[in-house]
Amino acid sequence: MVFDLKPIFNNEGLSVSFDYTIDLSALSHGGVNPINEPVRVFGSIKNTTGIVSVDAETDFTYKAICDRCANEVTKKFKLPITRGLICSRADSEDEGGDYITVEDMLLDFDEIATEEIVLNLPNKFLCKESCMGLCPICGIDLNLNQCNCKEPIDPRLEGLLQFLD
Repeated sequence: MVFDLKPIFNNEGLSVSFDYTIDLSALSHGGVNPINEPVRVFGSIKNTTGIVSVDAETDFTYKAICDRCANEVTKKFKLPITRGLICSRADSEDEGGDYITVEDMLLDFDEIATEEIVLNLPNKFLCKESCMGLCPICGIDLNLNQCNCKEPIDPRLEGLLQFLD
């Protein structure tokens, strides 16, 4: 969604609320398309004593395969987005990304929301932090069952087993 910011920059105290959805079903992350449902984006753009800022939140469902146990998992994410808006870079010395420069007074918030989502998606997706994964020998899901597999012994160290017996 593109916002015309000229009325907001010119009127102290003005606030514009928004609530819409964007389609990120074509987004590829980790070789899959994890966001198949529309992403809800809501918040407001306001001018408080001459300082224009956007406070928003994205709300979406992420479906992926656990990197350890290969079970399909669905998680809900809520990501806040808070940025200041400035007319030109000369207005600020900030290089950290807390401000968005809008020189033409038009703000494409879809780009900002998509960038924020991509940057905050997990690199490793787990069904739970304590996921034990799969046994590398028999392939059983260690979250559900115990296996009796023994670690293979390095043939170079096999002679040392005689000392332990």
